[in-house]
Amino acid sequence: MVLWDSFLPFQVPKPTQILCLDVIPEQVCGENERYNGCGTACPLTCDNYDNPPKFCNLMCKIGCECEDGYVRSNDGRCVRPEHCPQRAVEKNCEDKPDSGMCRAYMPMFFYDTETQTCRKFIYGGCQGNGNRYASEEECMQQCGALASSNPCEQEKKVGPCRAIFRKYYFNKESGKCERFDYGGCQGNDNRFNTKEECQAMCEH
Repeated sequence: MVLWDSFLPFQVPKPTQILCLDVIPEQVCGENERYNGCGTACPLTCDNYDNPPKFCNLMCKIGCECEDGYVRSNDGRCVRPEHCPQRAVEKNCEDKPDSGMCRAYMPMFFYDTETQTCRKFIYGGCQGNGNRYASEEECMQQCGALASSNPCEQEKKVGPCRAIFRKYYFNKESGKCERFDYGGCQGNDNRFNTKEECQAMCEH
């Protein structure tokens, strides 16, 4: 912008320059976050990091996003995947040991169906499956007594955990396969995924 202070005939104008700057307030991001002028609108979270969205049809998002290696937790913080709340995982004795995708070093035990023993393995801290126990004693309590027992003779056992897994068990008194809610840990072999599976094993 040029201002003419005084303009007289034959006088060279004296320019005055004014520089205008756009003031952009600096956005302060939280811990383990960074600012992105066009970040993804479908970020990784504790709920989807193990199965991330392949496509995101939403427009890019301006603002703070989690740094690489971090995911958004339910309370809005950016945390390592291994620090996400553990999801309810149904305990079982038949899955192969699964260390998961994270890289923590957590010695655990799994039940080996071939040797019918509990063996140590290293769990990474997230994902994995239900054949994972904190101690050999817990593993044997869950799995050790099941190898030679008849599941149809066992009592219904919900277990001490509080998840809800819809299962079926054989009721010796009624002689029928009936539905029950399994808590997700311990229990016994009188637990079937479908009524048909229970009937094939126990109803004759």
